[in-house]
Amino acid sequence: HGRDAWTGAADLAARFQVAWAAEGLYLALDVTDDAYSPGPQNTDMWQGDGLELNFDRDLAGDLADPGSSADDYQIGLSYGPQAASPRGYRWLPYARESALDIPAAVALTATGYRVEALVPWSAFDLTAGEVTAAVAAGTPFGFNLAVNDNDGSTPAQQTALASSPARITHDNPTQWGTLTLGN
Repeated sequence: HGRDAWTGAADLAARFQVAWAAEGLYLALDVTDDAYSPGPQNTDMWQGDGLELNFDRDLAGDLADPGSSADDYQIGLSYGPQAASPRGYRWLPYARESALDIPAAVALTATGYRVEALVPWSAFDLTAGEVTAAVAAGTPFGFNLAVNDNDGSTPAQQTALASSPARITHDNPTQWGTLTLGN
């Protein structure tokens, strides 16, 4: 999103890793961003620097359904002024939209910022036992991780880089990638 506003890897780029444990999904990101702009809180946080995580609990059931359902999640994380106060928000499923407490640490770097976060399984309405069973069965989940960028002072999503190049809208699980958790 915002290809015309993106000036290259020095403007916005990211590397990430994902890991899982009984308590949740761990995310680690190293983001290159030439101008840190935290944006608004809560439902409008996508209009500043931050990340969006899409997660589909029923990938097989959603392969041909472009509409979001109760098993599709979109969670955002932004970091506040000077990246000092991580804040979470769940947009999907729409019936569950709310602020979320997501344990996270953020540090500004010379070229952007680094994030480590733990998204609890409960944010996806999963238990540790359900995740362990899915791992044992090799069950894939729908997954996308996007990094938002706003280099201005007015709230706006100027650019978003996504791990799934098919992602055009936030609520279409057929545009997300696949995540298979292993031991």
